[in-house]
Amino acid sequence: MYDFYVYILRCSDGTYYTGVTNSVSRRLVEHNEGRNPRCTPIPGAP
Repeated sequence: MYDFYVYILRCSDGTYYTGVTNSVSRRLVEHNEGRNPRCTPIPGAP
């Protein structure tokens, strides 16, 4: 069984993005590099 985490990112435009993941460090890299095609791009996202 996996542990899951809810996370909140502050975007570069000052808005916030929330998500759920089982690996916060991996997910942050995916956000920063735009590597996850299942996620909708958000204007101003980190």
